[in-house]
Amino acid sequence: SSGNVTWTLPTVAAGATGSVTMTVKINSNVAVCDGSHRANDDDNDDRDHRYGRYGHHAGDGCAHDGSCVSSIANSASIKATSVTSLTSNTVTTTLAPAPKANLTITKSVNKTTAMAGDSLVYTLTYANTGNAAASSVVVADAVPANTTYQASTGGGSISASTVSWTIPTLAAGAQASVTMTVKVNSNITVCSDSSHRSGDNDSADSDHRYHRNGHYDGDHCEHDGSCVSSITNTATIKANTISSKTSNVVTTTLSRPADYRMNGGGSFGIATHGFELHCSAQQGPNNLEVNWGNGNKFKLDQVLTAAFSTDSSISQAMPSAPFNTYKGTGAGKVNGTTAASVEWTFTDGGEPGTRDRATIVIKGRTGNVIMTTTGYISNGNQQALK
Repeated sequence: SSGNVTWTLPTVAAGATGSVTMTVKINSNVAVCDGSHRANDDDNDDRDHRYGRYGHHAGDGCAHDGSCVSSIANSASIKATSVTSLTSNTVTTTLAPAPKANLTITKSVNKTTAMAGDSLVYTLTYANTGNAAASSVVVADAVPANTTYQASTGGGSISASTVSWTIPTLAAGAQASVTMTVKVNSNITVCSDSSHRSGDNDSADSDHRYHRNGHYDGDHCEHDGSCVSSITNTATIKANTISSKTSNVVTTTLSRPADYRMNGGGSFGIATHGFELHCSAQQGPNNLEVNWGNGNKFKLDQVLTAAFSTDSSISQAMPSAPFNTYKGTGAGKVNGTTAASVEWTFTDGGEPGTRDRATIVIKGRTGNVIMTTTGYISNGNQQALK
């Protein structure tokens, strides 16, 4: 009656003992405290709880208003006609939260520094650190801006620039990894240094080789904020009863090849030449013109390979550069019409240029040699620059 169960015993003999039982069922809708917020803890710190500031979230089983339950406590009493009521010891049953899944996701990248055209491999490691299985788990990773999707492992599929993995069931304690590979777009403009990153609109030109109001390909950096300094990315994970969670942010800083270049011209062997060549096809301008014989001319269209080295037997004197030999290949045309390839080796032997040397081989489409010549430069020079 009134929430109490009573037993009436007409007589209990001296020395007699006895026992009775009462069975109850814990309410299924009780909000069980999860250990970090016990009953009557009414602070408003929400950093580690997935519920509103002033309300109860069934997924957490704990509320700020003291309505969560951490244990069931009970005692009994006995009395008689001539005996004052006596209270038994208190028995306590601690309530354990219902098993639940807890998802985590972390991300890493194989390169913290990269250049345009490089591939980046992102590894996504996800886990269920809870004590119940998670169902309908979805891991998602958006393809970063200024990159192009290449591949993924673990059954990932791409749609609308997002790669997704669906895991029907992720057992408690399970962990796995998948990867996504992207390529940094080759046509992006990489900022030249930390003083001119994207969005930097100052007009100081003291340390940049470009025009004040425009972009100079030789520098690959602009004042209008369109250069790219880094590639950043995050991933997400969610499940049937778990809201989306976001991984750590991973960043790859973009760098440019060292701006080594060589220019010059003059006569050597059977030819004359003039050129300005940078360290890669991405950095320009890259120009080479070779003249020989009775009005023949080769003009470079594209640098294919470029390699700089230092020949210790060559002394450049002043000004010095971190290399003195440039070997490269390229494609162009002979006399404006015939497709041809070119191989060159240029050395800077120091001032006044009499020890500078050049070797050039021009070949036709089938590999036939159209012209080859080598020799020291006269009536000009070649300079390695940095």
